[in-house]
Amino acid sequence: MERNIRRQRIVLWSRALNLLLTAMAVVAPLAVVVMGATMSAAEIAASADVDPALFPTVTDDKRIAIVVLTVIPVLVLSYGLLRLRTALSAFRRGQYFSRDVFVAFRSFASTLLAATLLRLAVVPLTGLILSAGNEKGSLAITIGFDTIQSLVLIAGFWLLAWVFTEAAAIEDENRQFV
Repeated sequence: MERNIRRQRIVLWSRALNLLLTAMAVVAPLAVVVMGATMSAAEIAASADVDPALFPTVTDDKRIAIVVLTVIPVLVLSYGLLRLRTALSAFRRGQYFSRDVFVAFRSFASTLLAATLLRLAVVPLTGLILSAGNEKGSLAITIGFDTIQSLVLIAGFWLLAWVFTEAAAIEDENRQFV
């Protein structure tokens, strides 16, 4: 009885999280595009850690380039969220320790790492786009403790998923010989 209740909870939470991840994967890129299209020149400059006084206006072609640049890490993250859904689907089937689950976790961690690294490049590249064609330009590269902490946690999650993937492969091999 208790085992059945636990399984029902896992199924319920997996479905709910699956819906949430799907919504986030779709809404986040759209929100970034809308924000980028509606931000003032001063807000865009501030997001690039540059002096807003240097860039009182932003041309449409620069705005489009900045929006495209900004949405790339979000699209990578959205792909990772969709990959994580594979693990949630396996959980709903009662497959908690299958190779598919761990491969999905490793893929999710890889996309998190890629999105984080891409996000680091957005700020200086936005500054370069704003500076293109101007007499004065500005460039800022910022790496804070929160970014370093995120990268270390992502690397740890990826390594753990990799180890579990290898363990699942060994278990599959052992089953074939028994």
